[in-house]
Amino acid sequence: MKASWVDKLVTALSIVINLVINLVCMGVMVVVVLGRHLVYKVFKR
Repeated sequence: MKASWVDKLVTALSIVINLVINLVCMGVMVVVVLGRHLVYKVFKR
């Protein structure tokens, strides 16, 4: 029983870690895109 419980915990942790990494990557991309737009606006002035 312990092995199956540990396997479930490990799989759940791996899924959560993958989701967190995906969210961080998306956030970085959004920040980069918004930052570029802001920089272009500032330099165009």
